[in-house]
Amino acid sequence: MSQTERLVYITQCLRDYGRVDIRRVSERFEVDLRTVKRDIEYLRDRCDCPIEYDRKTRTYRSSKPVDIFSPGRYLLFYAYAAGMAKSLSLMPLVAKEIQKQATRILDPRHRELANAVIYEFPSVETFDGTVLDELFQSFKERVACDIAYAKPGKDEEHRMIEPLRFINYDGRWYVLAFCRASGEKRQFSLSRIRSAMRTRSPFIAAVDDRELDGIIGSGYGIMRTAFAETETVWVTIRFTGKSAGIVAAQEWHPKQKAERDDADGELNVLLTVPVESYEEIVRRVLFYGPEAEAVSPGDFRELWLAKIGEMHKKFCGD
Repeated sequence: MSQTERLVYITQCLRDYGRVDIRRVSERFEVDLRTVKRDIEYLRDRCDCPIEYDRKTRTYRSSKPVDIFSPGRYLLFYAYAAGMAKSLSLMPLVAKEIQKQATRILDPRHRELANAVIYEFPSVETFDGTVLDELFQSFKERVACDIAYAKPGKDEEHRMIEPLRFINYDGRWYVLAFCRASGEKRQFSLSRIRSAMRTRSPFIAAVDDRELDGIIGSGYGIMRTAFAETETVWVTIRFTGKSAGIVAAQEWHPKQKAERDDADGELNVLLTVPVESYEEIVRRVLFYGPEAEAVSPGDFRELWLAKIGEMHKKFCGD
């Protein structure tokens, strides 16, 4: 059995009994005592688990409650993995294997709950698996990939790209790549790539991984025009009514700033997040209807008002 299963069992014993006997772990998983001791050291040194040896009982104890490998969290992970397997339209055999592996690390006492915890993906775009395989190999071999890309309402066109990152955002897969035609880093929706073929041309773009990861995490959503070398802008949105309570409990971005303003007797939340494109954040604001107001900066508010005006003209007349 895998180390992960042993670690889950060890932490389960610490939670349930306050101690763990490495001899029992050794017998249960049919490994020698040195292997179990290394597992204990891994939990203590790599996972900051406060495990100490008790000479009186010849067992290991934890001086604080053990939260790592929480059974509840693994149950949620199982539901996520099962939902993902179904949503990606994988072959039945592959989906079954994913669920089988995820089930192995579930606490036996929680397995009966597995069918009661469901993770539904709100929307999923399908894509050609052979395209993804080709992009992965392109990334692995560090050679450019020739893709046929079709934007909505436009003719298919060929691009020579160098894949850099693969991101799933809101049920949709994107490949972040260096585009040789534009000479810039761009993002491509995987569902719009009709075909992909590796070339023998080595990567030519010099990309710093830390800089790239910084760009990926710098703004809200997937619409990261930082790949077109623009600056991050902080936008502020005011939420009122029921939406204020909902947003107060959400995290839109790790660097967001949320302030409460209850001056009028009702909950108001001012949410400020970094963005690199107004397009996606405006759609999110409109989703909350009259309970969300674009406050600043000025051009962000003007775009929001313009969208409202367009909808009024289209559906309500002049």
